[in-house]
Amino acid sequence: MKTSQEALSNYEKVNDLWKKHNCSIRWQGSETVDFNIAKKLIRALWKREVGTKFPYKTIKQVSGNRHTWVRRGVLSINCGRGWADIVHLWSHWIDRKMNPSLRPHSAEHSLIELRCTKYFFEKDFLSQSEIALEKPKTKKQINIVAQRYERMLKREKVWNKKLKLAKTNLAKVEKQIKIYKRVHSEEKLLNKHL
Repeated sequence: MKTSQEALSNYEKVNDLWKKHNCSIRWQGSETVDFNIAKKLIRALWKREVGTKFPYKTIKQVSGNRHTWVRRGVLSINCGRGWADIVHLWSHWIDRKMNPSLRPHSAEHSLIELRCTKYFFEKDFLSQSEIALEKPKTKKQINIVAQRYERMLKREKVWNKKLKLAKTNLAKVEKQIKIYKRVHSEEKLLNKHL
């Protein structure tokens, strides 16, 4: 099937938007993408286009030849292919959910992709991603000695409570034994059968 003139015109507008903002268009290289910003964009596009709550709980980052797509309820995002690819493939997924009877690259899909691309630049996701990628990701080193010492102090507190409880219960039992010895004869206390 041939792609309509309307769809081709919309795809040209999409490509012009990417070029205007010095981004690579789909199939022509890629810029680096921050995974958290990509998740934010995808959720926002879903809410904007579909209008319902985002249905996918598991989102994972993939690389290589994998695509930004949903499979078995898991959303995979390939940050290595660039923003144009993410927006294009996600607009396909949205179109598939909204218009299941239409074929891919229909006029409706081209409009969804155009709106998604415009939204991407309106909300400045590109600079958000660049800022997020510039921040150095430093892992805090955990002081194991302090961590273990804290656990030991907690255990000491727990065992002190148990010791106090044991002393109290021992005193109660000793008192009960003393009363039993006073009230009952030694024969009743030691013989199991009457």
